[in-house]
Amino acid sequence: MNRSKTIHLHDLYKNQRLPSNEALLLLSCLTEKSKEYLLTHGDRAVSLKTARAYKRLASRRLSSWPIAYLTGHKEFYGLNFWVSTAVLVPRPETEMIVDLVLNQFADGLRLIDIGTGSGAIPIAIAASLRRRFPATYRRASISAIDISPAALKVARRNAKKHRLDKKIKFYQGNLIAPLSKSLGENKLPLVITANLPYLTPKQIKDSPSIQREPRLALDGGKDGLRLYRQLFCQIKKIEIVAGTTVICEIDPSQARSIALEAKRHFPASRVEIIPDLARQKRLAVIRL
Repeated sequence: MNRSKTIHLHDLYKNQRLPSNEALLLLSCLTEKSKEYLLTHGDRAVSLKTARAYKRLASRRLSSWPIAYLTGHKEFYGLNFWVSTAVLVPRPETEMIVDLVLNQFADGLRLIDIGTGSGAIPIAIAASLRRRFPATYRRASISAIDISPAALKVARRNAKKHRLDKKIKFYQGNLIAPLSKSLGENKLPLVITANLPYLTPKQIKDSPSIQREPRLALDGGKDGLRLYRQLFCQIKKIEIVAGTTVICEIDPSQARSIALEAKRHFPASRVEIIPDLARQKRLAVIRL
């Protein structure tokens, strides 16, 4: 490469419009070097191919592409997950579901994750059980369902990455329907986790940061609860073990509405709304 055309690492992560941490993350992905390396070796030359690839990624980031889609990775509950445009990018607030399951159901567990997407929830739970409660892990039954074949491909890849592909069973279908006939066969406590699409079309339209994510994983209908109502209807029609718990992630504005829906479908249920760290109502826990 001609010296006059030499491009150094610091030329890329300093002379652009991205925040430095994002620029370093993109470069780290392209060069397979740590951010610490990039900062301490900024005078290292990079190839024209790498420079062009970085500029393409930076341009997409400036056009509101989630950085996880550009790098293909997202951390969730201390684990690294593959992500693609077929799945929703895992959010930190969803880690609350994992905490709740591990804290309340560690003695015995039969888990079904509905709308699993990247598989982040069941994989994080299974990996934590394996590390913290090995006996419970061996007994646990863990399943995950998604209507999208493309999403399930990502989830299976993540399960294999974390050596959980033989522990977690994946099913393609509408909500809990693929397992509806077999739910009464196992007497372990049943926990159903669901981070279903809960945004309204208006919320999606008003949020540029999520425009690149799959609408199938975002749109919950006029009030955001369309799929939760469908799930409750499906659960109501099948034989389930007493003590079943349904954990739903929601928008804070939906707390009262989902509690009313739960009571309408399951009059004897107990409904608890749990806030996140920002004191926003985030989870609806329905004990049947």
